[in-house]
Amino acid sequence: MPQIITKEIYDLTQAEIKRRSEMRGNSKTNDGRYSSKYPFSKKIVCGECGENYRRHAYYNKEGQIRTWVCARHKTSPSDCHQKYIEERQIEEALLEANNEESVKIDKELDKLQGQMLELHKRRISKTCNQNYHSNQLFTKT
Repeated sequence: MPQIITKEIYDLTQAEIKRRSEMRGNSKTNDGRYSSKYPFSKKIVCGECGENYRRHAYYNKEGQIRTWVCARHKTSPSDCHQKYIEERQIEEALLEANNEESVKIDKELDKLQGQMLELHKRRISKTCNQNYHSNQLFTKT
């Protein structure tokens, strides 16, 4: 029977199926139990115990409050003492860090632009000097 797909495609597909099944996870260990459907999923790691943070929401009179909490703290607060972090605080910190990086990048770009302008001026000056000397040779003869 002829092959419909290559062995390489088959192996890649099997690896992806395994990766996705691991995301569904093991309820006993919490490993991979939560998918990456939220922007910070699997990106925030507890500094105390090393577990991933996961999203949690609660309601008060203003409505839903979205927070992130260490998976270990959520199941056993005595094993990890990290507190809940409001998603709004994470977003603000991320924006602040992004803005700081943007300022650094802008400064570097300004510096590079200045260096390129200086290099361009030197090349123009060199070309003008060469043209001047060439013209001097032709006018002397």
